[in-house]
Amino acid sequence: MVKLICLLVLCFALIPVQGFALEPSEKLIFEKNSLYQYIQVIEDTVKKERYVRNQKREFTQGGIYVNAPDKLLFEFTQMGFVSLAFLEREPRDVLFVGLGAGAIRMPLSISPR
Repeated sequence: MVKLICLLVLCFALIPVQGFALEPSEKLIFEKNSLYQYIQVIEDTVKKERYVRNQKREFTQGGIYVNAPDKLLFEFTQMGFVSLAFLEREPRDVLFVGLGAGAIRMPLSISPR
């Protein structure tokens, strides 16, 4: 269990922080001042992607493909599952702390068991 936690922390520590500007193909579809920060949901109408960003657009917290929400958009969300290969047995339960856009959880919820 300690190995799994260490691997997950390492994966998320390597997430690059990037600056973003609203592109002409992007439209703001939702914004709200949450308990912790001001958030925006932005959709890229050309790429058919939807993102959750903070107000300053300093980074994207998560995102999905609009036409394929069961596929993970960002590499850092895909890499979150690499640590499962090192477990001795298949996990029965998973706890997600800080769900962000919820993109990591979605493929798990539609997978047959």
